[in-house]
Amino acid sequence: MKKYKLNLETLRLHDIVNEEGHFTRTPEPSELDELEARYRLADWLYEASTIGYISDKQYIRYAKYLDTIPLVGAYFRYWCAYC
Repeated sequence: MKKYKLNLETLRLHDIVNEEGHFTRTPEPSELDELEARYRLADWLYEASTIGYISDKQYIRYAKYLDTIPLVGAYFRYWCAYC
């Protein structure tokens, strides 16, 4: 069995979550791990930006990426707007 490196090209989250945040099928454990990792990235990005640990260029790059992931992008924007 061939293992795939986890990167932007191999993410499968877009296949299982629609724009409203509803799952179109039951996610597999590996897909849930990917989603959890993106939530952790959102948390880290918020914390890093509040203490000045990340450059503006990196922040924008990661924020744009998070916006492409259903649920996680909205979660990150909520953090930034209300916390």
